[in-house]
Amino acid sequence: MRKQIILLSVFLFFIHFLIAQQYLDKFKPLTSEGEIPSDFQALINKKTNAADFNLFLKEMFLRGNILYGNKLNQYINTIADNVLKDYPALRNELRFYILKSPVVNAWATENGIILINVGLMAQVSSESELAFIISHEIVHYVEHHLIHLNNYEDKLNKKEYKDYYIKYHNRSREQEIE
Repeated sequence: MRKQIILLSVFLFFIHFLIAQQYLDKFKPLTSEGEIPSDFQALINKKTNAADFNLFLKEMFLRGNILYGNKLNQYINTIADNVLKDYPALRNELRFYILKSPVVNAWATENGIILINVGLMAQVSSESELAFIISHEIVHYVEHHLIHLNNYEDKLNKKEYKDYYIKYHNRSREQEIE
């Protein structure tokens, strides 16, 4: 009896591994498709310093973490087209890319590049939520928040900046809206 239980346990253990591995051959990682966008062609050849946000973009692109031309990008662009259908000039200024990062976040740059993290896309529960987030990032671009933030940070010394950073990024349960 004991031998049969051990054999059954071993059998179930190996069956689990056979079943768990059946979809690995169908896995397809996220990749970029098509020509390199002009945003990044220019960035590759541009000299950047450590304080420049373009250095972050350049490094992420060269590591293959910024996606372009795939179905996910097409989906984001379709939502952006709908959000900006009444603002065609603004739509022409903005370019949307996917950042391969598990962090739930999105980014707007001062030169019209908006990055949506894969982690954020995995967490949104509807297209409306994604449209809201895209709208939020568009407002950052239109209102030049990144430029204003950089100007403010330049005026602070290191101690003041540290205090500002902690105050700005301090989050608590009391600040949540439920």
